[in-house]
Amino acid sequence: MGIYNILLADSTCPICSKTSETNIQFRLGWLDLNRYKIGDRLIWQQTGIHEPRERPADGNLDGEGVASCDHCYSDYWVIVAVRNDVISSVEVDTLRDAF
Repeated sequence: MGIYNILLADSTCPICSKTSETNIQFRLGWLDLNRYKIGDRLIWQQTGIHEPRERPADGNLDGEGVASCDHCYSDYWVIVAVRNDVISSVEVDTLRDAF
């Protein structure tokens, strides 16, 4: 995934159905291995590497992330939702297969 940020959040693995606190790699905001939790304000910075190139309208954006299950060691896709610049939720992307 290259440079990314990390979201620590509960997630349920689509392979083994176990829920655990998971480190999710995602590429939104200023990319500098920043660590976030649900409810944290995403950093939008004008310099350095950031995704997207500009802050989206009203700070609302859905982006992809990759989670790894601590139980079965499967990797799977998630959707990270940002609303009003705040990370509001994460959910398994059921439209994409685990890898």
